[in-house]
Amino acid sequence: MIPALNSIGAPLDAVWAYEIVAEQSFNESSPPLNLGSGLVTTGNGNTYDMATPGQKQLMMDENLVWWTDQVRAAILAVDPTALVGIGFLWPKGPNPARGGDPRVARAKAVLDSSTVDFVDLHLNPGVELTFPQYMENYELSSPAVKPVVLGEFGAYQYAYATAADADLALRGVEADSCPYGFDGWLYWSWNTTEFGSGENPFWSGTAAGGLIQQALGPRLRPDPCAAPPDTGNLALGRPVTASSSAAGSSPSNVVDGLMANVWNSGGYPPQWIEIDLGAPVSIALARLFVSQYPNGPTTHRIYGRATSGDPWQLLTEISGVTVDNQVLEYSPPSPWTNIRYVQVATTASPSWVSWKEVELVAP
Repeated sequence: MIPALNSIGAPLDAVWAYEIVAEQSFNESSPPLNLGSGLVTTGNGNTYDMATPGQKQLMMDENLVWWTDQVRAAILAVDPTALVGIGFLWPKGPNPARGGDPRVARAKAVLDSSTVDFVDLHLNPGVELTFPQYMENYELSSPAVKPVVLGEFGAYQYAYATAADADLALRGVEADSCPYGFDGWLYWSWNTTEFGSGENPFWSGTAAGGLIQQALGPRLRPDPCAAPPDTGNLALGRPVTASSSAAGSSPSNVVDGLMANVWNSGGYPPQWIEIDLGAPVSIALARLFVSQYPNGPTTHRIYGRATSGDPWQLLTEISGVTVDNQVLEYSPPSPWTNIRYVQVATTASPSWVSWKEVELVAP
């Protein structure tokens, strides 16, 4: 490609960088990673024992560094001014992530030992990992020795009910990444509105009149490391109890900010979940993030009270046909006041009662 550009006199100085791969990975379900024994000699000339997991990891690390250095040298041979980088999707541990995905990724060896000019890391907030957990999986406990960019980060519509919510989360990612030495950010996706069947859509940068693209742009956000305003979610991280819970499903999952962690009651209605907000507060908006299979008619009642000794007060009832990943919202005509405890009780559903998140937003 680069020789072809050279042949027509293309202005290569207009190319910021060449990325070798957008999301580099190895496939653990294919040879040689799926082998339980035997010796494998690879492109770098070294031999590795497939009976030892540590040898498999060493094989991937050493060959990835060797390969990236070879490709970078080839690019520089035809464009000596080039910057060369490589991208990664987040590793699957130590915090469990990307369950069932056979792709194995690790950026540390390239960050520490390769000659590439920068490394491009990817993540999406609000789904399965917190930002510190993403950094643990990337093995970034301190600023990287090599320039790092967040070359792909986006906000799923099922994780953030509005573009404004997505905007706050994305600005939070930028601010959180600064102590780790990130040097640049690329939002995914700026204007994409077409998604394939079964593909969860992202909030585009142009949504809501361009709210996200303006909020993330350097003109209105000259300091990407500045902390964004608080989301106002009073339920986040608060103590939770429930009528029952399926094995491995904690009630606290509904207030952890991550859509991949759900509370499942392990049974059909009636079931309830209760959040202690710590002190009596005012609530202007309730959001319930649906986890449901099969889809169908449901009825949910939201109750509130000021102390554990008070009788429950019915605040509202939400009924209708609901589907997985739907967000149920209710905003009272005037904020509910003097509420410390909130209970969401489900009285009808074709599904075991389950929620991804419950948000209670201050006025």
